[in-house]
This record gives sequence, C-alpha cells and structure tokens, in this order.
Amino acid sequence: MIEFSFEEFLTENLGIVLKPFALVILINGEKLQEVKMLIDSGADVTLIPKSRGKDLGLKLSKQPEIKYLGGIAGGVPVVYRTINFKN
Repeated sequence: MIEFSFEEFLTENLGIVLKPFALVILINGEKLQEVKMLIDSGADVTLIPKSRGKDLGLKLSKQPEIKYLGGIAGGVPVVYRTINFKN
C-alpha cells in the first residue's frame, strides 16, 4: 500500500484544495530517481516531463510514435513508455 499526504493549493475558482502526493522511486533498468508525484488513483497513464524521461535513459526512436493526450484543458504531445516504480 502506498501512503500519501495531502498538500494545500490555492485555486482561482475553488479556493484552497487538497491534493494527494507520494514519494516514489521511478525505475528504468539501473537508473533510479526519487520524486514526489501527484497521485491520480483513477489514471490510466502517468505523465512525466521529457527531461525526467531523458534522465531515466528513455529515448525517442528515429520515428517516434507521438500521440496527443487530451483533457478538459486541451492536449499535450506524449510518447508512451513503460517503466517501474516503488514507494
């Protein structure tokens, strides 16, 4: 089980809201990174910045499979990769 704490964020429309964060270790082969991440227990995928992916040794292929992942606020370009994590 992963335990997490809640942090307060001031929003424009809702005032102060609590968001869950957990300290996790991202793992790609021999590369490890400990990071504090926002938890979305209903998410199908987890997004990490391109710079963090590079630090973990993830690479774009010569013909990357760039997709667009969208939500209420719009979309962002993504490349799907699989890595492990632990808490």
